[in-house]
Amino acid sequence: MANVTLSQTTIQLTETSADQSYTIALDTNPTGPVTVRLATDGQSQINVDGQGFTTQDTVVISDTTPKTVTVRVIDDGTPEGVHPGTITHTVTATDDETNYPVNTELTGVSLEIIDNDPGLYIQGTPTPIEGGENSTYEFGLSTAPDGDVTVQIETTDGQSQFSLDGGNTFVSSAEKTFTPTDFTTDITVQGIEDNILEGLHSSTITHTITESEVTESQPQYSPGRDISVFATITDNNPDLLTFDNQMLSITEGEEGTYTIKADELDADITVTIKANGSSLIKVEDDQEFASEQVITLNSTTFEKTITVQATEDSDVTGPQEVSISHEITNSNSSNFPLGKVGDVTLKIADNDPGVIITQATGQIQEGDENEYTIALSTNPTGDVTITLDSDDDSDIKLPDGTEFEDQLTITLTDTTPQTIKVQATENDGASEGSPHESTITHTITATDDTDNYPTNTTIDSATIEIIDDSSSLFDFSTPSSVEEGNEVEYTLRLLQNPGGDVRVTINADDETEISIDGGSTFAASQEVRFSDTSARTITVKPIDDSTVEGAHTSTISHTITEAPENSDYKVNSKAGDVIVNITDNDPGLIITPATEPTEEGGDSTTYQVALSTTPT
Repeated sequence: MANVTLSQTTIQLTETSADQSYTIALDTNPTGPVTVRLATDGQSQINVDGQGFTTQDTVVISDTTPKTVTVRVIDDGTPEGVHPGTITHTVTATDDETNYPVNTELTGVSLEIIDNDPGLYIQGTPTPIEGGENSTYEFGLSTAPDGDVTVQIETTDGQSQFSLDGGNTFVSSAEKTFTPTDFTTDITVQGIEDNILEGLHSSTITHTITESEVTESQPQYSPGRDISVFATITDNNPDLLTFDNQMLSITEGEEGTYTIKADELDADITVTIKANGSSLIKVEDDQEFASEQVITLNSTTFEKTITVQATEDSDVTGPQEVSISHEITNSNSSNFPLGKVGDVTLKIADNDPGVIITQATGQIQEGDENEYTIALSTNPTGDVTITLDSDDDSDIKLPDGTEFEDQLTITLTDTTPQTIKVQATENDGASEGSPHESTITHTITATDDTDNYPTNTTIDSATIEIIDDSSSLFDFSTPSSVEEGNEVEYTLRLLQNPGGDVRVTINADDETEISIDGGSTFAASQEVRFSDTSARTITVKPIDDSTVEGAHTSTISHTITEAPENSDYKVNSKAGDVIVNITDNDPGLIITPATEPTEEGGDSTTYQVALSTTPT
C-alpha cells in the first residue's frame, strides 16, 4: 500500500520558539484526489499552505507535489518538562481505493517539545505488579533552575517503594537535589508484596521541595511546592474473592447493589463489611440497613449480593466519594487467609441544591495570595451566574485571569469546583489587627435553574485571614555592603510611641547572624523591646563560608510578637525586612547556566561567567 513522503518525521521545538515546517507528499501518483486529515494531539497547531493555524485540517492531494505544513507549539502555561507531541495523517476521502483507501493511517510526525513553564512535573503513571515487574515514571523540574533545588520524595501508605538508582535500592523516603544542569530523573516503583487480597490498588508518592537556592524570579521552585503521583498496582495474590462492580454511582437516598463471590472455597469464611461515610448496607431483603454486616461464604453459598443505600439528609455537601471495606475475619479455608480483601467505592450525588464554599486555609501577608473554591452541590438544569464581591482588604481573579479586581462574575454549569484566587491588598495605613479577615460575598445574579438556584439563594461568604503589614510604623536605616567575615550595622525604631512595650523578633536567613549587644553575641534569631521611639542598633555578620558564590544578599525579617492592647502595633504583624548586600571573599569562577536549551544547528543561547571576588 502506498504511503507519504515527509521531509522530516521528528521535529524539536520550544514552547516559545519560532514555527517550524515540514512537507508532506504522496509517494505514488493517485488515480484521483486523496483527502488527508492532519490532526495534532493538542500540544501544537498546524498551518497547511498558509490557511491559518488550527489543531486539525484537511488537504486534498492529487499528485506527488509536496504540501508545506507549518507547526507551532502551544504555549500552555503547564509545567511538563520535555514532552512529546504527535501529528497524524489519515485518509478521509479518496478516488484511489487501491493505493489510498479510506481510514489509512499514513506515517505521522513526532514532536519533542521543550517546556518553558517552570514548575514540578510528572510524566507517566507507574503500574508495577506486586512482588513482580517494576514500573518507572519521569519526575523533575520543567525548566532549568538558577540554583540547587532539593525535593523530599516519600510514600507512607505501605503499598509501594521507589528507587532513584534504577532499581538497585528501594526506599519509602529519599531526597533528590536538582541542579541547573541536571533537573530531571527517572523513578522506579515496586509494589510491596503482601498476603492481602486487594485487587487493583493504588499508592501515593509525594514530591515536596524542602530547600531551594533559586532566585525570586523562579517562585515555582520555592520550598513547600509539591506534586504527587498515584501508582496503580496489580495484586499478585490469588484473585479468588471477586466483586462484580467496585465502583457504584448513586444519588443520595437511592440504592445500588454489587456482588461478592468466593471461588474454590474448601471451607467456611467470614467476611466483615463496613460502610464508611454517608452510606449503609444490608445483605438480606428482610434486614435493616446498617453500617456493618457480616456474611459467611462456603462451597454451597459462595456468592452474596450487597445492597447499598446512600444516606438521605438535608445537608448541602455536593458530590461525595466513600468506601465500603471488606475483611476476612474468620477463615477455615487454606485459600483465603485473614485480612482485607478490597474496597468498593461509592460515588454519591447530592440531591440538596446549594452553593458550596471551600474556605482557604492558612494565613497570608498583605500582598500575598491564597485561594478557595466555589461549587454547586447538584447539577443545574442550565447556567448559574454568580457575582463575587471582595471588600477593601482583598482582590480576586480566576486562576487564568490577568489582574486582580474587586468584583468577578463566573458561570457554573455543573458540580465542578471553580478555584478563586485572592490577593490581600497592601495597606500603608495603621495596622488593622493581625490576623484580620477579608470577606468575599457571592450572589446569584442570573440563573436558568430557578427551582434549585434562584437569585435569592443564600451563599456563604469566603473569608481570608491576613497578617498585617506594619512596616509603615517602623523606620529602618539601610546597611552598607559588607564582606564575608566582617560586620555591618543598621538601626530600627518605632515611628510613634506605643503606649507600652513592643517586642520585635528578628530572624536572619542562612547567610547571616545578628547581634543586639554590639557584636558580643551573634545568633540566627534575636528579640528587642521598645517602649518609645528610641533607635536600637542591630549588628549583622555574614557567615564566612568557603563557597564560591559571588555577591549575594541576606534577608532579615522583623515580626511584632508582643504589643500593648489597643495599640496600632499588632501581634504577629510584619514590621519589615532588611536586605544586606554581601561581598564574597572566596575567589573563584561563577558559571550561570543558559536559561534556554539549544539544539545542533539551531538558535544560539548564552550563559554567564564571572569572578566571585574583585581581582588585584
